[in-house]
Amino acid sequence: MFMATVTGIEETGYYSCGRLHLRGVLFRDERSCFHAYIPALGVSGYGPGRQEAKQSLQVMMNFYFERALRSGQLVEDLQRCGWVMDPPVMYPPVFRHSDMTDVFDCIRSGTGIYHISCTVDLPGGI
Repeated sequence: MFMATVTGIEETGYYSCGRLHLRGVLFRDERSCFHAYIPALGVSGYGPGRQEAKQSLQVMMNFYFERALRSGQLVEDLQRCGWVMDPPVMYPPVFRHSDMTDVFDCIRSGTGIYHISCTVDLPGGI
Protein backbone atom coordinates (compact mmCIF):
# COMPACT_ATOMS: atom_id res chain seq x y z
CA MET A 1 0.00 0.00 0.00
CA PHE A 2 1.19 3.51 -0.81
CA MET A 3 1.86 5.84 2.14
CA ALA A 4 2.36 9.61 2.31
CA THR A 5 4.07 10.92 5.42
CA VAL A 6 3.15 14.35 6.81
CA THR A 7 6.11 15.85 8.69
CA GLY A 8 7.35 19.20 10.04
CA ILE A 9 8.73 22.29 8.26
CA GLU A 10 12.11 20.91 7.16
CA GLU A 11 11.58 20.44 3.43
CA THR A 12 11.04 22.58 0.37
CA GLY A 13 9.01 21.49 -2.64
CA TYR A 14 10.76 19.30 -5.21
CA TYR A 15 11.01 15.73 -6.50
CA SER A 16 14.21 13.74 -6.75
CA CYS A 17 15.24 10.09 -6.56
CA GLY A 18 11.76 8.68 -5.93
CA ARG A 19 10.94 11.10 -3.12
CA LEU A 20 8.54 14.04 -3.36
CA HIS A 21 8.96 16.93 -0.90
CA LEU A 22 6.03 19.33 -0.58
CA ARG A 23 5.45 22.44 1.50
CA GLY A 24 2.08 23.41 2.84
CA VAL A 25 0.24 25.37 5.46
CA LEU A 26 -1.84 24.54 8.50
CA PHE A 27 -4.34 27.14 9.67
CA ARG A 28 -7.51 27.56 11.70
CA ASP A 29 -10.64 29.03 10.13
CA GLU A 30 -13.22 31.32 11.73
CA ARG A 31 -15.12 28.27 13.07
CA SER A 32 -11.97 26.98 14.82
CA CYS A 33 -11.57 24.09 12.36
CA PHE A 34 -7.96 23.36 11.35
CA HIS A 35 -7.03 22.90 7.69
CA ALA A 36 -3.83 21.38 6.28
CA TYR A 37 -3.25 22.34 2.65
CA ILE A 38 -0.62 21.40 0.05
CA PRO A 39 -1.00 24.03 -2.72
CA ALA A 40 1.31 22.24 -5.19
CA LEU A 41 -1.29 19.46 -5.47
CA GLY A 42 -4.47 21.21 -4.37
CA VAL A 43 -4.89 18.52 -1.68
CA SER A 44 -6.19 19.38 1.79
CA GLY A 45 -7.44 17.84 5.00
CA TYR A 46 -9.22 19.23 8.03
CA GLY A 47 -10.15 18.43 11.60
CA PRO A 48 -10.93 19.89 15.03
CA GLY A 49 -7.22 20.03 15.94
CA ARG A 50 -3.83 20.35 14.27
CA GLN A 51 -3.07 16.65 14.51
CA GLU A 52 -6.47 15.62 13.11
CA ALA A 53 -6.03 18.03 10.18
CA LYS A 54 -2.60 16.52 9.38
CA GLN A 55 -4.00 13.00 9.68
CA SER A 56 -6.85 13.94 7.34
CA LEU A 57 -4.31 15.40 4.90
CA GLN A 58 -2.36 12.14 5.02
CA VAL A 59 -5.51 10.17 4.13
CA MET A 60 -6.24 12.52 1.22
CA MET A 61 -2.61 12.41 0.00
CA ASN A 62 -2.72 8.61 0.03
CA PHE A 63 -5.97 8.67 -1.95
CA TYR A 64 -4.55 11.17 -4.46
CA PHE A 65 -1.35 9.21 -5.10
CA GLU A 66 -2.99 5.77 -5.12
CA ARG A 67 -5.43 7.00 -7.80
CA ALA A 68 -2.75 8.75 -9.85
CA LEU A 69 -0.31 5.83 -9.70
CA ARG A 70 -2.97 3.20 -10.41
CA SER A 71 -4.17 5.13 -13.48
CA GLY A 72 -0.61 5.86 -14.67
CA GLN A 73 -1.43 9.58 -14.79
CA LEU A 74 0.77 11.01 -12.02
CA VAL A 75 3.22 12.87 -14.28
CA GLU A 76 0.40 14.26 -16.43
CA ASP A 77 -1.53 15.32 -13.32
CA LEU A 78 1.51 17.08 -11.87
CA GLN A 79 2.04 18.89 -15.17
CA ARG A 80 -1.62 20.02 -15.14
CA CYS A 81 -0.95 21.42 -11.65
CA GLY A 82 1.94 23.46 -13.09
CA TRP A 83 4.93 21.32 -12.11
CA VAL A 84 8.11 21.91 -14.13
CA MET A 85 9.77 18.72 -15.37
CA ASP A 86 13.58 18.77 -15.54
CA PRO A 87 14.48 15.06 -15.29
CA PRO A 88 15.45 13.61 -12.96
CA VAL A 89 14.11 16.52 -10.86
CA MET A 90 10.63 18.09 -10.88
CA TYR A 91 9.68 21.40 -9.27
CA PRO A 92 6.24 22.49 -8.02
CA PRO A 93 4.56 25.60 -9.42
CA VAL A 94 5.03 29.08 -8.03
CA PHE A 95 1.73 30.34 -6.67
CA ARG A 96 0.02 33.64 -7.20
CA HIS A 97 -1.48 35.40 -4.20
CA SER A 98 -4.95 34.71 -5.62
CA ASP A 99 -4.35 30.96 -5.18
CA MET A 100 -4.08 31.42 -1.42
CA THR A 101 -7.01 33.77 -0.68
CA ASP A 102 -8.37 31.70 2.25
CA VAL A 103 -4.93 31.54 3.87
CA PHE A 104 -4.42 35.31 3.55
CA ASP A 105 -7.88 35.89 5.05
CA CYS A 106 -6.80 33.83 8.07
CA ILE A 107 -3.57 35.83 8.41
CA ARG A 108 -5.49 39.11 8.32
CA SER A 109 -7.88 37.83 10.99
CA GLY A 110 -4.98 37.06 13.34
CA THR A 111 -5.31 33.28 13.08
CA GLY A 112 -2.02 31.41 13.37
CA ILE A 113 -0.55 29.96 10.19
CA TYR A 114 1.90 27.07 10.51
CA HIS A 115 4.20 25.65 7.86
CA ILE A 116 4.06 21.92 7.26
CA SER A 117 5.70 19.65 4.75
CA CYS A 118 5.03 16.23 3.32
CA THR A 119 7.61 13.73 2.23
CA VAL A 120 6.20 11.14 -0.15
CA ASP A 121 8.13 8.05 -1.18
CA LEU A 122 6.90 6.97 -4.58
CA PRO A 123 7.19 3.25 -5.24
CA GLY A 124 9.51 2.76 -8.21
CA GLY A 125 9.83 6.53 -8.70
CA ILE A 126 8.06 8.22 -11.60
